Amino acid sequence: MLNLKKEIKCGAIIVARLKSKRLKNKALLKIDKKNSIIEYIIIKIKKFFENNRIILATSHKKSDIILSLIAKKHNISSFQGEAIDVLKRIYLASKNKYFANVFIVTGDNPMFDINIAKKMINYHLKFNNDFTYANDLPFGTYGWVLKVKSIKKILLKKKRKDTEIWGDYFLENKNIKCAKISFKEKNILQNLRLTIDKKPDLKLVRKILSISKVKFPSFDKVQRILIKNKKILNINSNVKQKKKPKKIY
Repeated sequence: MLNLKKEIKCGAIIVARLKSKRLKNKALLKIDKKNSIIEYIIIKIKKFFENNRIILATSHKKSDIILSLIAKKHNISSFQGEAIDVLKRIYLASKNKYFANVFIVTGDNPMFDINIAKKMINYHLKFNNDFTYANDLPFGTYGWVLKVKSIKKILLKKKRKDTEIWGDYFLENKNIKCAKISFKEKNILQNLRLTIDKKPDLKLVRKILSISKVKFPSFDKVQRILIKNKKILNINSNVKQKKKPKKIY
């Protein structure tokens, strides 16, 4: 388990919904022989967070109730909140559990690296950051760390309701202490994509996990698998990343 000082409450939030149009009911699709994508993420995050420090944050829509039931099955909390205002959902879920800081991973990113997450959390707490993020890593291999009080500052200022893509709200606010951790030395393969947005993405991740000798391969191990099996890199090479909004305020 991750060692956190008692006076500093840090939790983990899995942000997920079933709204995807590009890959219907994505979170419920099988990622390996036993688990759906969302279950894989839950089991993985429980490797370094205790159950009572994990929340699956989904929406209040009926279609997302099944996600709350899956959370219950795995003995973690769930929170049903705003559908499109993801930041508000994260904030209210965090306040509900009295988290001062929170590690965030989305339902698109089952391949997030546990060791990278630990490093980011420890760095965030050590330097009392508002927002800590990773750089020089492929989509899907990392999460983000936020101070809950800083989320409230953004909510009071922002004008857009849709905050599915929210990083720039923090980066463009001069009153927010942001910290970037570079992992350039870890990233051997360029243009690698390990997030799941479309069918080819899921096909690639399934292939990697079928080759892996461990259930939760680290990013380093994933790269070694891909270096030995370069042809599978072509599986999702044509998938383009969703563009973020030009204006956020």
